[in-house]
Amino acid sequence: MSYSRSCGLWLRLGILTVLATHTATALAAPEVREVHKDWTVICEAGQDTGSNCIIVQQKNLKNTDQLALRIEVGHSPQNGQAIMIVTTPLGVSLPPGLSMQVDDHELLKFQYGSCMSAGCVVGTNLTDEMIETFRGGQQANFTFLGGNGQEITVPISLAGYTAAYRVVSQ
Repeated sequence: MSYSRSCGLWLRLGILTVLATHTATALAAPEVREVHKDWTVICEAGQDTGSNCIIVQQKNLKNTDQLALRIEVGHSPQNGQAIMIVTTPLGVSLPPGLSMQVDDHELLKFQYGSCMSAGCVVGTNLTDEMIETFRGGQQANFTFLGGNGQEITVPISLAGYTAAYRVVSQ
């Protein structure tokens, strides 16, 4: 199954969620339902938890509201597959992609799917092994190259991931 078919709708939901955090709209905005340490459960307004929800952690550049990295995890409404969407700032070097390493586990590499006003986006299906690695991990380091070629690593805490993921897996 292609990336666009399996992640298309969910990716759009993720992108809309990113945009909703930065702008106010007249439409029903996503609602924060729960916070589990460093992870936030966000659901479509008026919906129950589960497949209508994602878990989110966002890091901004120090002393600014500018995005450094945002990670969203949830399930595809089409097939229930676990999906991760990572958004990095605009201006990153696209060809090297994005790498992720949880604690001392294997380094994983991903290619960017697209860039839009909210940032550059990587989307991937999460394997059971990746989910278990997140559950047992302390920190995930995401690394990408800035437009100037400088390597940028953004640490993401996994504290609260297991409890938050349980909410969206119901």
